[in-house]
Amino acid sequence: ETPIVRGLASAVNFPVGRVGSDWITYEEYLVQSDAQKKYLAGEEAKSLGLAAVATPEMERAVYDQLFRNAAIEQLAQRYDFSVSSTEVDAAYDELINRAGTSTQPGEVDAYLQENFGWTQAQFKEYIVAPALLQNGLGQKRMTDTGKEETFEAEVTARLAEPSVKKWLKFNS
Repeated sequence: ETPIVRGLASAVNFPVGRVGSDWITYEEYLVQSDAQKKYLAGEEAKSLGLAAVATPEMERAVYDQLFRNAAIEQLAQRYDFSVSSTEVDAAYDELINRAGTSTQPGEVDAYLQENFGWTQAQFKEYIVAPALLQNGLGQKRMTDTGKEETFEAEVTARLAEPSVKKWLKFNS
């Protein structure tokens, strides 16, 4: 994670895995991993009693989530399911309203930047949109098949296919 490695990874989109023809890049991993580390180092995580430093298991979970998201995106394409930017914006607004967050200008932006190093657009891209896609597609597959477990079984099966490759290694 040195600056040289980060710069190189950013410049060449260095892959750390793939799900079929979709590549997972080291830069994508670092964006998520950095957000996790920033959150864990913050006051909110401390007040919740969370570890101040990401463990190898936590880092691996970030990596695995990138693969899960890619698999879900591929399943969404297969089943002609999508989430619009309008739906993402509405879900984000609902999340903010449910959290009881003050609507003071810049307060949400400051929170996201302080706790994750992200903008609202990044939070929507990395958290809200994937969650909507997962929940919506899960509901669609349950409706289509009449079985609650269908979606998770399909995601698990997709991730077990030979076209899924993981190259990043973690110290235990």
